[in-house]
Amino acid sequence: MSSPKANIICLLKILWDYSDGDNILSMKDIKSKMIQLYGRDIDRRTVSDCCDALNLAGFDVSLFKENKEGYYLRSRLFDTSELRLLIDSVYSNNTIPASDSAKLIKKLQKLTNVHKSKSYNALTVCRDNMKTPNKETFYNISLLD
Repeated sequence: MSSPKANIICLLKILWDYSDGDNILSMKDIKSKMIQLYGRDIDRRTVSDCCDALNLAGFDVSLFKENKEGYYLRSRLFDTSELRLLIDSVYSNNTIPASDSAKLIKKLQKLTNVHKSKSYNALTVCRDNMKTPNKETFYNISLLD
């Protein structure tokens, strides 16, 4: 990502993966993550401009001027309890094979940040003896759909 226009996407990914109300990122944290993950050194004005653009685009980013601590993504598609319900449902559903359950749980974990995702790690190990050996569950669902 060499274009300066990529800054906004990189910043959104950082906010998505590493921030929430309990994990507020300072300007220093954001700049450090940009260098570490994307090899991009950006200035504070660029971060501020990108956050403003993200808010205009419908992402709910809390700004430093609002909380006097830093930046974070205020809301997500699913809140923690809804995501926990979905992950628990996949984990306990005996009609989904263990390998497919683990893959689906990993996908659901990407809907939250790395800090909250850790609390679901125990559920990614599904016991084969509790699950169906039928590997065509999702195929059958797509046929029915």
